[in-house]
Amino acid sequence: MSWTPRTRVRTCLAIMVLGVLGLCLSPPALAAEAGTVVFMSPGGLVSGEYVLNLSVTWENSPGTVEYGIDEGVCCNPLTMTSGTYYEATIDTTPLTDGAHTINLVIEDPLEYNSTTSLEIVVDNTAPVIIVEDPGAGVVTGGYTVTAEVVDDNLNASTVVLIIDGNMSDARSMEGSGSTFTYVLDTVAEEWWNGSYNLTVRAIDMLGHETVSDGVTIDVDNEPPLIMFTSDGGHVMGFYDLTIYISEPNMDTNAVWAVFDGDVLNRTRMDHDGDGTYSYKFDTTTMADGDHGVYIIATDLSAHTQESEELVLQVDNNPPMSHITSTGGNVSGYYTLTAVVSDAYLDTDRVYIVVDGDDDNATMMAWTGEDFEVILDTRNMEDGMRYLKVWAADEWDQSSRSEPLMLDVDNNEPYVMFLSSPGTKWGTYRIRVNVTDPHLDTSCVMVRVGGAEPVAMSFSNDEWYYNLDTTQMSNGLTSIAINTCDTRGNRNDRMYMEITVENRADLEIVSVEWVKTQVEPGTVAKVKVTVRNNGYAVANNFEVALTSGSEVLATATELTGVQPGKSHSFTLEWKVKGSGDKVVRLEVDPGNVLAESDETNNAWDQQTLTIAEESPGMGAALALLATAGAAGLIGRRRDQG
Repeated sequence: MSWTPRTRVRTCLAIMVLGVLGLCLSPPALAAEAGTVVFMSPGGLVSGEYVLNLSVTWENSPGTVEYGIDEGVCCNPLTMTSGTYYEATIDTTPLTDGAHTINLVIEDPLEYNSTTSLEIVVDNTAPVIIVEDPGAGVVTGGYTVTAEVVDDNLNASTVVLIIDGNMSDARSMEGSGSTFTYVLDTVAEEWWNGSYNLTVRAIDMLGHETVSDGVTIDVDNEPPLIMFTSDGGHVMGFYDLTIYISEPNMDTNAVWAVFDGDVLNRTRMDHDGDGTYSYKFDTTTMADGDHGVYIIATDLSAHTQESEELVLQVDNNPPMSHITSTGGNVSGYYTLTAVVSDAYLDTDRVYIVVDGDDDNATMMAWTGEDFEVILDTRNMEDGMRYLKVWAADEWDQSSRSEPLMLDVDNNEPYVMFLSSPGTKWGTYRIRVNVTDPHLDTSCVMVRVGGAEPVAMSFSNDEWYYNLDTTQMSNGLTSIAINTCDTRGNRNDRMYMEITVENRADLEIVSVEWVKTQVEPGTVAKVKVTVRNNGYAVANNFEVALTSGSEVLATATELTGVQPGKSHSFTLEWKVKGSGDKVVRLEVDPGNVLAESDETNNAWDQQTLTIAEESPGMGAALALLATAGAAGLIGRRRDQG
């Protein structure tokens, strides 16, 4: 076989496929080089798409430029970009990381060729980083972060520690080989308690960057932070004490409530989840007053914290009050004292209440030892008065004391006349009402005129005395009431005046008609009996028989009718007309005589029947028969 430039290139490429690169570089008969190659792009570390740039100075005229990578890779053309410059983009991603050779062959039209090569180191892989996991432990104080960073082309100065993703606070790690470390001083840096995420970032020489998976460290440099979530202040009945503890490393069984500093009898709080704790208790088992409670909490790192004290103002009971003054009979000004106790007493709301009259209660004054009030008992009604202390605390709980009984007597007996003054006759009952809680009943007396006082009688809630005016002279008479009570209070001022004037009192007590059926032209007769029920002689009065406004007959008394006596009068009337006639009898119809009772002077009306005239003997005989059988017809009233 003869060597020609073209056959030599083809042979060379074939040999390259077979791995015999040396024969291509030393042909048996090389007439001339095709040209000179100058690499414009450096070799060395490459990744991704690598742009191969070179310049060819041809010995003859320009020809082709091809490249192959490593053994068995051939015939990839380069593109002439301008003049003698050639370029090819090589994708290094299919290549393994490591050293590779780019073999270059140039051939001119005369089939002369030249070869050369360029060494590259492919690196398409970012660093591999493994950060040592601290496990479930808790970090206190210092902690060393350790990371293994694997990369043949690592830039060690780019290995940094990142805390919670804060790139502005990235910290350079120190490395020896593939091991890098960084020492954290969580105390000096005043890290808050909590969880922190640690990552490591590394960049190799080609700019491949890796940020590791994060690992979490739980820092616990401080004791628990305790906050009360329940309000203090006034409490009563059941109270739910609640708190919140900010502590990621908390020992939930080491949270205690301490009441009134009694650490030995502290109470463990119930863990309700997350950072909340509670303890419900009955405040009625506690004495009323201020009670302090604080919390002791210990975390798993043995940090212990005591909270501030929460003050509970326990008040389950209203004030207790007791009147220390003695009661009994009082009058005028009276000083009352009382002891009132309550953990939260409102000293401006202590009152004395008389007979349950809250609207007119009187405020008591605090003296420094007890409460006091001066009462004017003259403003109270006489009698038994019940006094109680009403007191309230700051939470509006109130109570009343046991009562104190005062027997108040400031006033003389009260006297009120029930009988009226004026003109009186006969028996006059003097009636009065006398009231006093301590009335001396033997002291209720009446004085008539200038006579000595006489005792009055009591009946039906009133005092009375029957005065016989018939034994008195007519005229003005004074009636005075004298009273007193068992406390020595007297009332002799009540009096009234009456005018004694004993009068007659006429009354028709019986009426007797001869006939009530009469004939015209006959004379009708009636007998009228009048009694004097009064206390004076009645004379010069008239008895009248009337029918409507017509006076039928009258009779006049001239001799006088003595008190308690009766006198009869006969009145006659000549009958006229016919039919029924209503007649009326009345004594003293003109009220000429002053009587003690003017309402009993008339008699009930009477109806007379007047028959029509009948001619003939039969009628005459009937009339005579009727007259012969006539009796006294009348009605009588009780003479007594």
